[in-house]
Amino acid sequence: MPVNIPAGTKFEAIKPTTVVNRRSALVNSNDQTFTIEDIAASAGAKVAQVEITQAEILDASGFLKVLVPSVNNKILIPISLAIYRKPGGTNYTLFNSVRLYTIIGSNSSSLGNTVDTAFTVSTEGSLALNFTSSLNSNLSPNNNLSLVSGAVLSPSTITGGTGNLIAYITYIEIDTN
Repeated sequence: MPVNIPAGTKFEAIKPTTVVNRRSALVNSNDQTFTIEDIAASAGAKVAQVEITQAEILDASGFLKVLVPSVNNKILIPISLAIYRKPGGTNYTLFNSVRLYTIIGSNSSSLGNTVDTAFTVSTEGSLALNFTSSLNSNLSPNNNLSLVSGAVLSPSTITGGTGNLIAYITYIEIDTN
């Protein structure tokens, strides 16, 4: 169920080194906290979490991973993408850049910058990519959102390397009915 966050709501940030909170009990009793999921839900956004396995990354027919499958009569618009590198993996070798694509049938469009460092750096951590109105791509109904190395119709292979990745994509759906 979506959470409605009232206009003008401010979010309090406390430094992790803060030990004592000197506010009154009355003020503390009125505190509200929100998760990023609450904020996304209030804006009508959805978040998908997708694990990308080593076997999928090293697939001999090329790397293409659907993050959000198409939804009938809806346009999927990406807001942000974060890819988390789990600990213990080694660098993958790319032959073409990995990008987020919107795909409908045989038509596709690359969206935003490459996400290569999520694959080529073995250090545990995440890579975040935000999409803005300057994206300037045409998005069509019934599209999906996929990560692809190279081109959609001929994805290139990725070699070497080990370890799984976790992709978090925030997106909105626009109803075309």
